[in-house]
Amino acid sequence: MKITINDQILEANEGESILNIARANGIYIPALCYLSGCSPTLACRLCMVEVNGKVVYSCNAKAKEDMQIYTNTPEIAAERNAIMQTY
Repeated sequence: MKITINDQILEANEGESILNIARANGIYIPALCYLSGCSPTLACRLCMVEVNGKVVYSCNAKAKEDMQIYTNTPEIAAERNAIMQTY
């Protein structure tokens, strides 16, 4: 299936996490708590992305056909900054 990340059309397997798809295609999404091969913990919340206008956590969100994903909008950047200041 095809999804779009930052206006780049990518091939993906249905059910694969957005974070894994991005990593496989050289697209950076920050994450502190996610380790490859482990279940996502949703603890750090830094991996948030915008999917079709809604904010989701990319380590836990599964790919679906025709998703439009943006990894770094001004709103997401502000939220990540607030999270890092808390840390």
